[in-house]
Amino acid sequence: MTLSAFDLFSIGIGPSSSHTVGPMRAAKRFVDDLVATGTLGDVRRVRAQLFGSLGATGRGHGSPKAVILGLEGEDPAEVDTDTVDARVARNNADGVITLAGTHKVGFNSKTDLVLHRRKSLPAHPNGMTFEAYDAGGSIVAERSYYSVGGGFVVDESATGADRVVPDSTPVRFPFTTGRELLSICAREGLSISDVMLANELAWRTEAQIRQAGATVASLHFRDENHRPTADLGIARRTVQLVQEQSSILVQVSSGVSTEASFDERLALMELRPQMATLSPCSMSFGAGEFRNPPEFVRRLAGRMQELGIKPELEIYDTGHVPAALKLQEDGLIEGPLQFGIVLGVPGGMAATAANLTHIVSTLPTDAVWQAIAVGRANFEMAAVAIAMGGNVRTGLEDNIYLSRGELSPGNRPLIERMANIAAAVGRPVATIDETITRLGLTPRTTTAA
Repeated sequence: MTLSAFDLFSIGIGPSSSHTVGPMRAAKRFVDDLVATGTLGDVRRVRAQLFGSLGATGRGHGSPKAVILGLEGEDPAEVDTDTVDARVARNNADGVITLAGTHKVGFNSKTDLVLHRRKSLPAHPNGMTFEAYDAGGSIVAERSYYSVGGGFVVDESATGADRVVPDSTPVRFPFTTGRELLSICAREGLSISDVMLANELAWRTEAQIRQAGATVASLHFRDENHRPTADLGIARRTVQLVQEQSSILVQVSSGVSTEASFDERLALMELRPQMATLSPCSMSFGAGEFRNPPEFVRRLAGRMQELGIKPELEIYDTGHVPAALKLQEDGLIEGPLQFGIVLGVPGGMAATAANLTHIVSTLPTDAVWQAIAVGRANFEMAAVAIAMGGNVRTGLEDNIYLSRGELSPGNRPLIERMANIAAAVGRPVATIDETITRLGLTPRTTTAA
């Protein structure tokens, strides 16, 4: 049999995979089926029954809460755990549950969520039955599920087997022991992560495997006091950690801060990242001055060329494009050129669609470009850029809010929202290989020691 790493290692609400994650997934599967069959609108009441071990020990394992959240359409990997207790308490107080997050029905946790301490279903000790009723009290749907361990759930069609049915999907590099895995790595010249990625492609596309959708990591380094730094030790370790854990492309910021010296900024190129930023002009930057005199810019561009680093030309104002094109004319950078159009920085262009479209109209026809809008304009300008055929950047360096007043807990939610915007416009996120091809990059090499 074969097993996906996404099944073996999964994120879920605690405290138990079989008594918390499993019931939530089962409840969600039940309401998802109601949505899929078009019967959710007919439902006026739902009832859940937990049997066997779930019924006997479920309260201590949070099973009732998990069922309520699952019926409301929550997924164990994505539910906001900080709001769980308040949500469940509100449901109990109001006597209402919102099925699949959209359809409100009456719900009494004392009568509609029953834990049978001494009853079991036939196929497995961790059994559950869900029932949905219409306004006349007739059953709209009824389904039984079994939480068989590790968060795995099987439905009543699997009755007679108390285990997950083996997956016979053929994978590129099958193995059953650690010795066989290491032998494959040695024979194929691949890392363990490379082998696992190749096998995961039997179930999912690379974009799905990488989930959030980012293909380039733009790295800005911070010291122990969270201040911008050009310290080579910190920078090198950061790049190495990223490369050890992911095949995402690495881009290093050569700007660092308005306080970094030219030599410090230039030294970062010795890390030999695949990409680095190159700002062709000086400018006011907030309360400071972002200095990029012509002599330094030419030195930086020349060193990038020597080391095979792809520059991303950071454009903060209209006059920066001609300065960038002059570098290409002088043979210091090679096409196709990659531009990062920065919008909304005090001292630079305002974040408007007019400014973005004007800058794009001045770029070479074979150029690759992305919009980098800061603050509240991050998603707005991204939607414009995606619709225009460009690329986008997001992350806590550019924007700390998911929406007005809602701080993002990290980079991933921002990336996921950006990927959703791209999907809505009909432009799926590129894979890493596609990005390498479009930018004319060479395959990744290990960061210099």
